[in-house]
Amino acid sequence: MDLKRRLQRQRIDRREKKPFRRSAFARVSALVQVHGLDEAFIVRLERFRPEPGACSGTAEPASAAPRRRDPLFGLVGEDSYRTVAAILERRKNPYLPFAETPEDILWSDALYRRHPRISPESLEGRSFKALYCCTSAAHATTTPEHTGRKEPSPPHRSRNERHDHA
Repeated sequence: MDLKRRLQRQRIDRREKKPFRRSAFARVSALVQVHGLDEAFIVRLERFRPEPGACSGTAEPASAAPRRRDPLFGLVGEDSYRTVAAILERRKNPYLPFAETPEDILWSDALYRRHPRISPESLEGRSFKALYCCTSAAHATTTPEHTGRKEPSPPHRSRNERHDHA
């Protein structure tokens, strides 16, 4: 193999391979088609606010669900396109391409505001509501007023430090 081809092969081998991820448009268009989402869903989307009691009681587990095979690219008609465009306009966050259900679309903004650094691997196939509830429960238990712990006291000086300052 000559030098030029060997260098080309080395450069190709060194390139970082990134997994192909479907776009938010492709994911939302698949959900619109499968679940028949329309203007009523857009109204529900505009009015959606996470309720304080939404995470109380038994929440569904945040475990991975079987993945649905969506098309690689979203091809929709004019009416469906308007619905997809309206959803994308109202939910501008990086979690939307990982939504598996219409409920995930609703919860995507609240989850992103609460916890903006969830990895793509953690989002894939998981309920956004369950992730929201898990992160809110974890947040609630780490604050001092919820843990029952007092604020940490100042550090104690060692015996030598006490004598040095006297």
